[in-house]
Parts: sequence; C-alpha cells; structure tokens
Amino acid sequence: MVIVPHQDAAGRPTPVGTVVGQQHKLSLLAVVGGELVLPTGVEPYGPHDSEQAASLRLLDRSAAALGRRFAQLVVADSLYAGAPFLQAVGDRGLHAVVRLKANVPTLATAAQARFEGTAPTLTIRGARRSAAAFHRPPLRNRAIAGFRNG
Repeated sequence: MVIVPHQDAAGRPTPVGTVVGQQHKLSLLAVVGGELVLPTGVEPYGPHDSEQAASLRLLDRSAAALGRRFAQLVVADSLYAGAPFLQAVGDRGLHAVVRLKANVPTLATAAQARFEGTAPTLTIRGARRSAAAFHRPPLRNRAIAGFRNG
C-alpha cells in the first residue's frame, strides 16, 4: 500500500494519509513443458526480504509438494545470475539456466570465454529466434552449460 502524507488546509501534516495505490511483490514458480505452462505457487516478499529469497522458499515448498520429477532444472532471468542463488540451487541438487546480461558482466565474459570456439551441443530454432546450447565437462564439481541467442 502506498500512502502519501496528508496536510490540512493550513499546510500542517495530519495523522491520516491518502492511499494512492498498492504494491504487491511476488515470486512465481511454474512447471513448463512444451506449450503447457502450469503455475504451481506464489511467494510474497516484503521490504526486508528479496525476490531471490522468496524464490528459494517457493522452490523448496514446490519441490517437496510435487516431487523430484517436477524440479530438475531452474530457468531464471538475469536477476538470478549471482553466485549466491546459483550456489543455493546447486545445493538443492538442481541445475540452473539463467540469462546473462550486462548486470553481471564478469560472469557473462567468463561464460563467453569458456565456450569460445566450441560447436553447439544443441541448436533450438524458433519462429523468430534460435538458441545454441553448449556443454563442457564439470568445473569444480559442477557441470556448466551455455546458451547463445541468435
């Protein structure tokens, strides 16, 4: 809820504010398979919380409720490309695919260098875009893969 301080006619603050809107922050988890997208849960988070922490709580709850066959790979946007979230996903026995953008330039540069000159393991072609998937042997006990949009 967004409350704007209120003033009386003389310009003095009053104890009552004016509600001008509401703000809800949620993390959503969905099972995706082909054309099917099935939302499985939502986790709200507030001012002293984070989207990543809410997402991990939701992931734990949903994986426990649905079982391992529904939770093997976590696909997320670049907000989740940081080491703490990726480590937490790995600690849960899952793999993560995150999009790397300018918000994590060091990781994006390292990933590009890791796959430079490597032929794609798989190429996925869509109507408007394609993505190339790369896989390399484990690095520090973690298998890594990369994708390049084309």
